[in-house]
Amino acid sequence: NNDEGRIFKREFFEYGMLGSRDSPSVLYYFDTPEERVAKEQWYLNGSLGRMGDLPQEVSYFDDDAHRIEQMKWSIDGELGRESDKPAVVTFFNNNSHRIEKREWYIVGLPDREDGKATTRIYYDNERNSIRQQRWETIYLEDKILYRRRGPAVIDYDENGNIDIS
Repeated sequence: NNDEGRIFKREFFEYGMLGSRDSPSVLYYFDTPEERVAKEQWYLNGSLGRMGDLPQEVSYFDDDAHRIEQMKWSIDGELGRESDKPAVVTFFNNNSHRIEKREWYIVGLPDREDGKATTRIYYDNERNSIRQQRWETIYLEDKILYRRRGPAVIDYDENGNIDIS
């Protein structure tokens, strides 16, 4: 709470640990007179996580439409998702409901099966064309571009052709 009595965060506990079976464990609110949720987080046994293939964190744009800005998934408290699905999905800040970026993680590190790109950034068009693919890894605690065989970044034009300009 602040001096005006606004709520910024609520936490829910079960059996003495942060977590809630049927609803978000932590709610963060925008700094507005209305209680509008900015972010929801789910915890299992005290760690970020959620049963099934459901996001453990959902962030919202600061508007009245309650539109999703980003979703994150984790396995055992680390960013990641099974079956080569992205662990972080970010949406454009408009009414298109299109995905702006997908990021893949394995055990909390940017990684992907079979050497595929760890990040895909998209154009906001009807085809949701890929604008850029990136291969990233962690080196000395920093996220860096790295690809053993081939370019670490590939840019595309809106038609899906490699941009060589």
